[in-house]
Amino acid sequence: MLSFFRNITKSRIGLIVVFLVLGIIALAFAAGDVTGMRSVSTGSGAVVARVGDRNITEKELKDRVQIAIDNLRRRGQTVTVEQFLAAGGLEQALDQLVNSSAIEQFARANGIMVGDRVIDGMLASNTAFQGPDGKFDQKLYESILARERIAEGDLRADLRSSTYVDWLVGPASNAQQAPTALAMPYAALVVEERKGAIAFIPTAAMDPGAAPTDEQVSQYYEQHKAQYTIPERRVIRYAMVSPETLGDRTKPTEAEIAQAYRAAGNRFAATEKRSIDQVIVADQQAAQKLADAVKGGQSIDAAARAAGLEPSSFDDTEKAEFAEQTSPAVADAAFGAAQGSVVGPVQSPLGWHVLRVTSVEQVAAQSLAQAHDTLAKEVADKKLVEALVAVRDQISDSIADGSTFQEVLSDTKLQAQSTEPVLANGRNPDKPDAEPDAQIAPVVRAGFQMDVGGEPQIVGIDDTHFAVVTVGRVVAATPRPLKDIRDAVARDYRIDKGVAQAREVAAQVVEAVAKGKSFEDALDATRKVYRYENIDVSRAELARAQQQQQQIPPQIELLFSMTPKKARLIEAPQRQGYFVVYLDAIEQHDPRSQQDLIQGVRGSIARGVGDEFAQQLLTSIQRDLGVKRNQDVIDRVRKDLLSQGN
Repeated sequence: MLSFFRNITKSRIGLIVVFLVLGIIALAFAAGDVTGMRSVSTGSGAVVARVGDRNITEKELKDRVQIAIDNLRRRGQTVTVEQFLAAGGLEQALDQLVNSSAIEQFARANGIMVGDRVIDGMLASNTAFQGPDGKFDQKLYESILARERIAEGDLRADLRSSTYVDWLVGPASNAQQAPTALAMPYAALVVEERKGAIAFIPTAAMDPGAAPTDEQVSQYYEQHKAQYTIPERRVIRYAMVSPETLGDRTKPTEAEIAQAYRAAGNRFAATEKRSIDQVIVADQQAAQKLADAVKGGQSIDAAARAAGLEPSSFDDTEKAEFAEQTSPAVADAAFGAAQGSVVGPVQSPLGWHVLRVTSVEQVAAQSLAQAHDTLAKEVADKKLVEALVAVRDQISDSIADGSTFQEVLSDTKLQAQSTEPVLANGRNPDKPDAEPDAQIAPVVRAGFQMDVGGEPQIVGIDDTHFAVVTVGRVVAATPRPLKDIRDAVARDYRIDKGVAQAREVAAQVVEAVAKGKSFEDALDATRKVYRYENIDVSRAELARAQQQQQQIPPQIELLFSMTPKKARLIEAPQRQGYFVVYLDAIEQHDPRSQQDLIQGVRGSIARGVGDEFAQQLLTSIQRDLGVKRNQDVIDRVRKDLLSQGN
């Protein structure tokens, strides 16, 4: 039914970028992510907000914004201060500070306290601070705090604040229940059915008149110059670091291969590999019974399942590896038996083992010559990683010291390359048929996110390639000369005339229906070429189409925002014409016979209940304490951040 309209609405749609930032820092730290975390200090400065009896200073807000930006960049997102602020990052950072401060004050006022023992427990259970024995390591803890420039008092304050959030907001946000009565009206909407018709008035069927004169073309060009303007282009300069650019630095020497052979220990020594089936039984008597059944000819799998147990298999395992997963005694027994024999029961801390040796393979020792190629590749891979890291560190240090792009290349002996003047998508508008180079797509993307004249950036390409990037030249957005595109402008002029006529015809139909004419009579009165199709569609069909990630035509969506016996017009994409949408009737259906639908709607509503409760709780707490924001100081913080970013 919808195929005709899907075909007519196929067009290029821009991407909507969702910029999600700013989590609770202490929660991320408590989860073990300590890289780049710096607690926000409560230093002096003008007050951006007052929450209850606590002031939030501009320094706190700036620190919180900087932490969020740093963390995004550490995750590989080349975000600028301007982009962060434009996406609402400043407001989210301030909301975060206000919320955490309000929750902590509310908790303390009502006798809820997060004691030092709670914080001690959080630190002790954090795997980032545990040594090889799995216990809290004070020296490791202190070294991490020193490395990340985190004051212990600030860390504890952040953890305490996040715990208050967990305790107070957590239960509210976890509420996920909705009554059936609340779901019924929404379920009724889902089964609602709408009937009507949609007509298409095509631009191509209109008569735009004679070809435009030079004066008309020139005037049209001036009025629509923006659509003939080439967006900003950039020449991106970059130097690629790859295995090829490292030359002989990654080539293994014979001495290194020999050293790797010596360091391999028993890896290339003669060894024995076995495949073993195993069943672990809780008591010896039951294990003996199972072993007797297997020795009597029953498969170990069948015997295990008859006892309600699940067998496990070890394929091509060596003795040391098998001992680690069972016990030395079990490994001795399994590797002391002949192929095909049944072993056990053998006791281990896990229980009583019954084993069957299914295969035995003797692996001969490998000489240096035999292992040469394997070790050569391993040594080369290791040297490649070390060389890439060394070059990356050298470039990072050079950039940190204030070196320019050319100075970085001079220090590292890398060769500079340049793109043509390209758009943000990597295409050169002067060569529309040329496909952009996919390998340097990250380079182009970074080049358009960088500040002109800013410091060079390191951009990852893949596991073995990265580049140092800078902006070489910016070509401002420029309209194409009329003499080069006159035919295209003349064509657009005629299309616009046709679109205007199509709209006029569609508007006549809408007006005629409003005056009481039938939809068919209103269409016939225009005496214009049109295509017409009856529509009978429910919201459930639209929902299924959305679940299957199908595009819902706008004219179908319009049908569900109209009242019966009315017509409305909507422009088709790419100036193809106009749709006239007519709604004849709305059929209501009782959803009570579709319990699965009702439960599904209840579930959908319930998923949002917790967030609503949490937001209501935060709003109530803030109203109770009193929150005042100083917009002048907030605006000044924004201005300062922008100037620092530039």
